[in-house]
Amino acid sequence: MKDQVSIFISKYYRLFDSIGLKNDYILYDYNTAYNNNGDFIDYECDVYKFGSCERGICQIIFQSHNIMDCMYFPIRAAIHNISFEYELNNRRACLDFRVLGFGMMLFYMNKFNTPQWSNKLYSELLPIIDSDKLPKKLIEKISKLGHC
Repeated sequence: MKDQVSIFISKYYRLFDSIGLKNDYILYDYNTAYNNNGDFIDYECDVYKFGSCERGICQIIFQSHNIMDCMYFPIRAAIHNISFEYELNNRRACLDFRVLGFGMMLFYMNKFNTPQWSNKLYSELLPIIDSDKLPKKLIEKISKLGHC
């Protein structure tokens, strides 16, 4: 189990370092990893789980037998958060987080490069870009990340 969680962590969070964000995960109990924000990754009986832990209460956000599905869900959530922040609050802070979300989508789109995976990601990515909710400079930076 420890190996499975380690593989998941290395695949999912590889892009953090490349953008300059440090989000180190530490293994506990051989099959669970927590980061300093309280997010956790768990692997048990061929099921990958992604969740968060706040005030000592752990919540499974998503679980799947398919590691790609488990990676996709938090990315999708991050994209929606980015969109809503720009649309409703007009917030410009934490651009690194916004770049990270889109960069991760593009990174995995290239990595797995299957029609099903690409359709999933494009269905989330294109409507946000087409609606012009994000600044052009940010979109350019995101595009460069995707071609690394």
